[in-house]
Amino acid sequence: MLGPVALSVSAGFMQNYALGWRGGFTLQWLEEVWRGYGSTVLSSISIASAAVICTIIIGLPCAYALARSRRAWASWFEELITLPVAVPGLATALALILVYGEFRGFRQHAAFILVGHVIFTMPFMVRVLTAAFRRRALHRAEGKNTASSWPREDSSNKPAAGFPPRRSFRGGRSPIGCRED
Repeated sequence: MLGPVALSVSAGFMQNYALGWRGGFTLQWLEEVWRGYGSTVLSSISIASAAVICTIIIGLPCAYALARSRRAWASWFEELITLPVAVPGLATALALILVYGEFRGFRQHAAFILVGHVIFTMPFMVRVLTAAFRRRALHRAEGKNTASSWPREDSSNKPAAGFPPRRSFRGGRSPIGCRED
C-alpha cells in the first residue's frame, strides 16, 4: 500500500521519469504545482486552522456544561449536536446551501466554508471533550489522582520474580521497568 504512494511522491522529485533516479533530482514539478495551487493550499490551511479554533472556542464550554449538567435537556442537546454526524456530509452541505442560498455574498465568502466545517466537526469535538470531562469528574469522585496514570506503590503492584522493584519519578513502579534515579 505504501509502495504506490512512495513511487508517486518520488516521481515529483525526478528530473526525467523515464530515466528514474539516474536522471537526477529536481524541484521543478513542486514549484509548478505551488505556483498553480499555492493559494488554494494556504486557503485550505487557514480555513482548517480557523475551524479548529472555532470548535475549541465554542465546543469547550459546551462540553464542560454538558459534562457537569445532570438535567434532561443536556442529554437531549448532546444527541441534537451529534445530528450532523448521522446525516451524510453532502446532505449537510446541500442544507447549508438551501438555507443560505439567498445570502449571495455570504455564500461566495470563505466564511461559508468555515461555517460548514465547524458544523460538521463540532460534534466530534464536543463528544470527545464531554467524555474527558466526565471521566475526570468520575476520577475525582472516586478520589483518584487524575494528574498521573503511573501506577502507585501498593500491594497489587508486585515486581517481576527475581528483579528488584523499579521506581518511577512519581514514586511508584515504572511500568516499563526503567530506573529513573
